[in-house]
Formats: sequence, C-alpha cells, structure tokens
Amino acid sequence: MVGFTAALGVYIVASQLGNFLGIASASGSLPAMLGETLRHLGDTQPWVALVAAATLVVGAFSSRLLPRIPPMLVAMILGSALAFALNQALGDGKTGLRTLGPIPGAFPPLSAPDLSPATLRSLLGSALAVAMVALTQSLSIAHAIALKSGQRLDNNQEFIAQGLANVTATFFSGFPTSVSANRCGLNYDTGAKTPMAAIFSALLLVALVLALAPLLAYLPIAVVAGLLLLVAWNLVDVPRIHAILATSRG
Repeated sequence: MVGFTAALGVYIVASQLGNFLGIASASGSLPAMLGETLRHLGDTQPWVALVAAATLVVGAFSSRLLPRIPPMLVAMILGSALAFALNQALGDGKTGLRTLGPIPGAFPPLSAPDLSPATLRSLLGSALAVAMVALTQSLSIAHAIALKSGQRLDNNQEFIAQGLANVTATFFSGFPTSVSANRCGLNYDTGAKTPMAAIFSALLLVALVLALAPLLAYLPIAVVAGLLLLVAWNLVDVPRIHAILATSRG
C-alpha cells in the first residue's frame, strides 16, 4: 500500500508536468506521458512554470503562516492573482497562461437506463471488465488512504457504495464512476475525516457550477497543476518508505 500510494503520487506528477511547464503532454501510460514531456521540454513557458511553482510553494508553506485557512485555498487564490497580474502586465499571448475555459452552468439531463435484452447482451462483457477495474482501483486507493489515516476499511461497504453511486449515475446521464486518486489525496490533505466530506464537496460543487461557473472559467491551468503536484508530494510517505527499505536490507 505504501508503494501504491507513492506510485499514485508519481503518476499525478507525470500527468501534470505538461500543465506545470506549459508544454504539450500526452495522456495514457506513465512512459508515454514522461516521453512526451521530455520531447517538448525545450518549449517550457517560464511564466507558466513560475505561476505553477508559486502555487506549489504557497500551498506547502501557508499552513505555517495561516493555520486556520486551508492551504489549498490560499494557494489557489494567490496563484490565480499572480497569473492575472502577469496577464495584465504582459498579455496572455506572451505569458502562455491558459485557463480552464467556460464551464457548463447547468445540471445534466435526467435519463433512464436502457434495460432491453439486446442492450444488456451487448454491454455485459464490457460492463464486467469496467466494474472489475473500477473496484480494483477503488480498493487500492482506499487502502492507501486508510494506511495514512489509520482508519479501518470495510471492503464490502466500499463495494456497496460504488455500486449505488453507479446505479444512481444512470439516472443523471452519468458514466461509470470510480475513485479518483487526485480527489482522494486532496480530500485527505484538507483534513477530511468522514464520508460527509464528499457530500459537502458535492453540494458545494453544485453551488459553484450554478452560481460561479463564469468565474471558475478564469482559473489558470498552471494553478491547478501546482495544487495537484502538492497533493502528489503528500501521497509519498518518505519516512515509511525509508523504514521499509531499512527493514528489507536488514
């Protein structure tokens, strides 16, 4: 589990390096992402890297100066302010600072699952494969987070929760869902203790989409990359890795 958690951190870093440096990056396997990033390393945009690095540093140290304010929030606000100031002074064409862009400010349409025999036959094999991969990923990430938090994990409850989430998603034009390494790491780093954190996050997300979607469109991608790299670093339990390596050598 320690190795899996560290691997998640490495994967998040690899997936966000392109956004962190303002260069083209590929999606998919770890070698593909790293290879594409290395090939375009000479195209690094310094202003993008500056904003991403500033976001990362502020997020890492703000808890010492402002312990009552979530460090991720401080880093997002200050990183976005820096990006805005650079774009105003130099122009976004020179800085290369891209934003998330327009976000739909509406709920997905309601839908009903197609349970006809023909549809079930055509999707059964793929559905089983997706379910197995999703459950394996969910349990791995859940165990990794539980190892860091010291909580006891009930695998049956995880299966039931994921099944209910996927059944519910079919009525809201959803697609198969699973656990997200990025969101789980961020949830843990911000101090979440119970499943109510996910419920409050969902309610806040609905409010943001409906009320603040135009503002979220201006959130710099470099800021998001900086925040995710901070999450990735927190997923790597360096002291525990050292202890395991020392034990294996002994």
